[in-house]
Amino acid sequence: MELASVAWELGGLDLLVNNAGVLGAAPLAPLEHHPLNDFRAAFEVDVVGRWGCSRRRCRRCGSHARGR
Repeated sequence: MELASVAWELGGLDLLVNNAGVLGAAPLAPLEHHPLNDFRAAFEVDVVGRWGCSRRRCRRCGSHARGR
């Protein structure tokens, strides 16, 4: 469900718990055994995903003059 749809249906968004993470195919293996594609996939979720959610949340806060 899109953020705007949720905000409309529930009356707004007051809090963002920005928690995401993936471990990849071999989470406990030594670093030298992790393929670059696993790292890229984890980076997309762990960093880019959180950034995207925060960015969308800040846009909504700014339009309602709330949030920090």
